[in-house]
Amino acid sequence: RFYFIDYSYRTFKNKSLFARGNRKKQKMMWIFEGEPNGMFSWQHWLICAVSFGLMFGLGIWLGIRDAKKGEILARNKVLIISAVLIVFVELAKLVAIVVLNGWKSLLSNLPLFLCSLSLFTLPLVCVTRGKFRQAMADMIFVFGVIMAFMGVIFSGLFDAYPAFSFFPLNSVFTHCVSGFASVYIGCAKLFVMDGKTLLINLASLSIFSGCAWL
Repeated sequence: RFYFIDYSYRTFKNKSLFARGNRKKQKMMWIFEGEPNGMFSWQHWLICAVSFGLMFGLGIWLGIRDAKKGEILARNKVLIISAVLIVFVELAKLVAIVVLNGWKSLLSNLPLFLCSLSLFTLPLVCVTRGKFRQAMADMIFVFGVIMAFMGVIFSGLFDAYPAFSFFPLNSVFTHCVSGFASVYIGCAKLFVMDGKTLLINLASLSIFSGCAWL
């Protein structure tokens, strides 16, 4: 059995394990070649610096630009593109998990973590209306940057894979899209943070936590 991506973050030192896979798995070995660089290695910090620079730079620039244009949440192109990207990249990760580990590994790797909230809230901002849409935007505004910092700086994937391989970079991208959306919503002044949206957020977090626990 292959154990490339389960979130116990195994370090794979037995290279002969790779040779026993089928041809489809062997073709994907380029993703995992090399030893892990480790959390807080210079490669890890380089990825943090570049990704956070892009996250804040683009978020501030586009947010200020759209604030001047009077952009609103409805049909917001920046958030729609962000939602499509974050869902597409997450689906690519799940496909890779299934190819490498089989269908049984999918349930244990579903994106039901706190840092995965934007994977659900960003699309909901794009397809819902009224107070619920505003509540989802407020949730991204509050948690996005926090999730980005926690998910990139303290990611155990850097202890399991080379820093510039598929799974670490995939994780960095999805977390930084969350952070970008948070910065953008803040700079574009698309948040409200009133009592009604707070209640919706608390209910949504409770439902999400319950699903993750199950």
